[in-house]
Amino acid sequence: MHTDFPIELITGIEQIDLQHMELIARIKMLHESYLNGTNTEKLVETFDYIRCYIDEHFATEEKYMTELNYPHNKRHIKAHREFTADYLNFEKFFKKDGLSSDFTLNFNVKLINWLKDHVFKEDIVLANFIREKEVYFKEKKL
Repeated sequence: MHTDFPIELITGIEQIDLQHMELIARIKMLHESYLNGTNTEKLVETFDYIRCYIDEHFATEEKYMTELNYPHNKRHIKAHREFTADYLNFEKFFKKDGLSSDFTLNFNVKLINWLKDHVFKEDIVLANFIREKEVYFKEKKL
């Protein structure tokens, strides 16, 4: 694990942990580049990465939710869809108006809020559920 990776975010599910680590690294990189005034290239990189994150990470979680009958899947998937819609709105502005300090700041704030409000809360609840189910299934097979 990265030393900067918050211990409270470690789920014990390798694929999810790796995806979260990369997301946090990208958000930190974007924030630092914004503060240093070298944000153009980092913003484009981060923006492109978030598209991949949406596709890969959401698919990973939603697969677990479906396969394990996660009781809060509707709420969790709704949050994924809302984040995706927000991203698509950012993408429209980005294509129309290009980069600006306001755009970068708003995008950065959106990502930080996503970490606080979804990753650190909803994803941890989901990961706990997945781990409990995995233990249950391992015990049943014995």
